[in-house]
Amino acid sequence: MDHCDSTTPSSSSTTQQQEASSLKKRFLKGAKEQRSRLYILKRCIIMLLCWQKSSAMHQIINHVACIFNFL
Repeated sequence: MDHCDSTTPSSSSTTQQQEASSLKKRFLKGAKEQRSRLYILKRCIIMLLCWQKSSAMHQIINHVACIFNFL
């Protein structure tokens, strides 16, 4: 009977370690997915800002060209 009692805590401990490992893996996977999403969002925002800046520069150049055409 002592033999059965001594194996129960170790198997319980192993199960807890496996659950903790599984929880850690799920957490790390979720963190990695969030980091990937934030990276994509960051790249999209940078691209939009550059496009807006480029568009504004083209408008300024067009206005300046129009002014010189009138001169």
